[in-house]
Amino acid sequence: MARFNDLGEGKIEGRKLDPRTIRIREDFNYRDMESEAVQAHIEWLKESIRTHGVQEPIRVQYIGGQVFLVSGHCRVEACKRLFKEGVKVPYKDGGYGPPLVPAIVVQGDEAEILASSMVAKDGLPPTKIEFGKGADQLRKLGWTVEKIGAYIAPHIGVKGFKADRYVREAIELHHAPIAVKKAATEGVEGVTLSEPAALKIARENPLNPEPAIQAEVEKAKAAGKKEAKRPKGAGAATKAKEAETKRIRSLEKIGDEMAAEILRVPFDTDILETLATEWKTARSK
Repeated sequence: MARFNDLGEGKIEGRKLDPRTIRIREDFNYRDMESEAVQAHIEWLKESIRTHGVQEPIRVQYIGGQVFLVSGHCRVEACKRLFKEGVKVPYKDGGYGPPLVPAIVVQGDEAEILASSMVAKDGLPPTKIEFGKGADQLRKLGWTVEKIGAYIAPHIGVKGFKADRYVREAIELHHAPIAVKKAATEGVEGVTLSEPAALKIARENPLNPEPAIQAEVEKAKAAGKKEAKRPKGAGAATKAKEAETKRIRSLEKIGDEMAAEILRVPFDTDILETLATEWKTARSK
């Protein structure tokens, strides 16, 4: 069996491999390769590689004489497309040649390798749905939600219980109906669902989400918006104000009834006692 160092070309940055020979591990590829954002990123990479070559090596595993991709799916796809076009690209060590991909072998725990690829700084940060796919695989590999939360991309900026919630919601979105995920990533009639809106529809309409999606799309279009967002609930201050208003109105109602009973001649002492008791109870809250 050939060693990895016997494959391809190159020195310091590892081997330069033909991207067409690199195999994809589906359980490691959490990326939605068909999404508009990913396709646009691949096209941008194509132009960058055409001018500057591949700047960052991909990460691979070498198993049973074959190379399996761990991270760098977009770079590999960009180089595959350049290969089809017969493009020559510049190399770091000088000269031009086919769009080979510099690769570094990674070894160790499967889950650690996957998690590290999800926060790699040299790639397109995963969306919440993409993160959910990777997080779901990490759960199957025995990781807890808390441990996965430590591998959320830095640009998300969540920690502690917020990170745990992000992981749970991401996994939930990954398992959402296809129509919901498509509406969140590609959009419907020019309108995309925000991730909170997608999550809400998935929870409330697990079997038939299309009508709810269409309703949100129509509302967004009527408002001239390109994103359908989940309505924000009342904040703590608003809720407290509403509760106080409700309490005051309740007191006013009891007071009015008590005053009306006192003015009625003759008045019923039992009713008056009941109203007075209600007033004291409501007033003490």
